[in-house]
Amino acid sequence: MSLHPDIARLADILGEMADLCEKHANRWAGRLRQWQESLLNSDAWGLHGLLQSFGGMGSLNDVVLQSVKADMRPDNERFQVLLDEAWKLAHQLKGEASGT
Repeated sequence: MSLHPDIARLADILGEMADLCEKHANRWAGRLRQWQESLLNSDAWGLHGLLQSFGGMGSLNDVVLQSVKADMRPDNERFQVLLDEAWKLAHQLKGEASGT
């Protein structure tokens, strides 16, 4: 059984976000991978976990990748683009699931 294209895209986005976090030893990498795996297994826990991670101190939208070795601007800009797309897709999928 194949995944809905939007779910597959969201899983890909989470994977790329996790890659960036792992590259810079950011603590969110593991959680992003868990949500990605959940989505790939057609488990809505990944979608709900992602949506709950936005807002408040220390949330996913507060992530700033850091390194003393490199200019972080490109990776942080890419992370923000992915984060915005993940937010939009997750809300769209939540709406489809609830029929709104």
